[in-house]
Amino acid sequence: MADTSSPHQEPLLKSQLSLAHTPVVYVAASAGCDRRLYYLAFSPDDLYTPIVLIPYDVSTKGYSYTGTFVNKYPGLHGIGFIVPKPPPLGEGYVIDFALDVTVTDGKQLLLSRRANNPILPFWGGGSGRSGVAVLDYHVPGDLPEDMALTITVEVVQSDPRFLELYGSPQLFVQKFSDE
Repeated sequence: MADTSSPHQEPLLKSQLSLAHTPVVYVAASAGCDRRLYYLAFSPDDLYTPIVLIPYDVSTKGYSYTGTFVNKYPGLHGIGFIVPKPPPLGEGYVIDFALDVTVTDGKQLLLSRRANNPILPFWGGGSGRSGVAVLDYHVPGDLPEDMALTITVEVVQSDPRFLELYGSPQLFVQKFSDE
């Protein structure tokens, strides 16, 4: 048996490494935790990649987008807009539009909300990395994971000034940090 009293330990050989040696994975598996703990330590490359990203016109009442998406990861998700000209850091977004957002599984209505307030502004480095979420939901609490869903986003109150202030937005649906 190896001496464990020494503070110096030999490095493990590649053949000795396994996920069982990773404390986070071991704790998550043994405690029956959901995958959020695992993703905290081992973030997949596409964890925060938008699952919907399309040009959208908030300046035209009645404008609508319908498409399908799949929530690949559990936790907090946001629906909102990425803009080319965000406000200065910390200033916040001025929103005077209202959207009706519905999500179905093809058979039944799973989510129906009116979105008309900026709830989560974010600023990123470079063009196309800043924006604002106007609605959030949780997977699996509000919507299921790993199931094809249909989303419809319709402008019920238009806001031409949003385009003047921030440029042409892109509608997004994506996973957000759970912290």
